[in-house]
Amino acid sequence: TAPKRKRGASTASAAMKGAKAGRGAAVPARRLDDRGMGMPRRKYLKASSVKQPTLVKYKAAVGEFFLWSKSNSKYLGSISAVDKAMVLFFTDLCEDARPYNNASYCLYGWLCLKADEDAADKALLNRARGALKGWRSRFPGSSRFPVALAIFDLFALFFCEIFEFEAAAAVIIQVDGYLRPSEAVDLIGADVIKPVPFLSAHVWGVILGNASQGKVTKTGQIDDTVLFNTPSRLDTNAVMRAVADRRTGTPLRLFPTLSLARYEALFRRASKHFGLEKLRITPHCARHSAPSQDVATKERSIEEVQARGRWLCSKSVQRYRKPGRLLQRTAEIPSAVLTRAHNARPTVIAALTSRIWSSRPG
Repeated sequence: TAPKRKRGASTASAAMKGAKAGRGAAVPARRLDDRGMGMPRRKYLKASSVKQPTLVKYKAAVGEFFLWSKSNSKYLGSISAVDKAMVLFFTDLCEDARPYNNASYCLYGWLCLKADEDAADKALLNRARGALKGWRSRFPGSSRFPVALAIFDLFALFFCEIFEFEAAAAVIIQVDGYLRPSEAVDLIGADVIKPVPFLSAHVWGVILGNASQGKVTKTGQIDDTVLFNTPSRLDTNAVMRAVADRRTGTPLRLFPTLSLARYEALFRRASKHFGLEKLRITPHCARHSAPSQDVATKERSIEEVQARGRWLCSKSVQRYRKPGRLLQRTAEIPSAVLTRAHNARPTVIAALTSRIWSSRPG
């Protein structure tokens, strides 16, 4: 009869002893580890099916989510809380034009490295999955690529021609200030900074995340300041004066009839009017086209761009070092349209500063 195995001896140890006794070849013990991911041991085998480069991306994305949750005071003590927080995290990533993959790596990284529920992965994080689906359908990859700034002047001219003066002014202000679309649309009089003699003569500005109004930015910051001091776009100040002078210091909206949905719809209408639908030019493009062109033309350094756009992560601005996408997409615009765009700005500025631009025909 075979000798009894000592209590507590492992199967692997028994196999090795049997091999030494000549009953078969030695079977080396398999040593599993977390591959540097900081996983609990019960996750080792599941993660073994994922390639190491993907695991590294999972870890980075989940780590960024943890940092975001901490800075925004988000509770992550349950899978439901994680799901809700992840939706808000994805919203911030989307509005900052971060790659879609940053969000998907976060979701699937959490499922691979952190989730420990008694349910299949496909049954978890349904809100976050819905947010990813909405991101991809509403903002295809090309919908945030930059185009020449003159195209936004052309859109503003079109808005003036159809009596959408609030949208026209919002475009001019958003582009120069690197503002998020929602930030431009939701500006109020109390956010406006008027020129100060001997300090910022003739230069207007806005406060984003205005603490005096109980507001914070999308990244949880307060009192971020943007001055309209771009040398090649100083005429933005004339538009700010026309728009904001009577509302400065008040809670009145600068664009009372302009919602974000309407703003986006007007961009689609302008794109169709000029035959530019394939370029998918959205208000989000406006936030990213100005820094792309400013770096390409040496209007600002990459560090100045990051500060003006209020991007907390330096990774978010590295794309602006590469002008290829800007040049490629601008080359797709018909020459007649591009010529008209380059001549549009003086007319737009005159239209917005010479009349009560917020009026619309009955």
